[in-house]
Amino acid sequence: MNSLFGGAVLTLIFAVGAILLLMATTPEVDVRKEGLFGAVFFSSASSPDGSIGMSLGIGSWESMVAFWLVCSVFVCALTIVVTRLRRYRASLIAQANARRPSL
Repeated sequence: MNSLFGGAVLTLIFAVGAILLLMATTPEVDVRKEGLFGAVFFSSASSPDGSIGMSLGIGSWESMVAFWLVCSVFVCALTIVVTRLRRYRASLIAQANARRPSL
């Protein structure tokens, strides 16, 4: 369950970062750009009065869900590796304490 939440947070961070990157790298008007494998988009359009309108959001829910699942698997794998390393470290400390003569 923590992996799903961690994957959601990681996906949100990547999505916001992708939108900000798209906004920063779009100097021209009347362009639609997609990022994060098509999951998010940014578009700008000029109006007849000279103002520029911008829109951004989710471009493809399927891509967003796929990215979320990949991030969740990554967080799960990272959690498993960290847990096993902590157990291994604890066993090494226990072995070192067992070999040490007591005073």
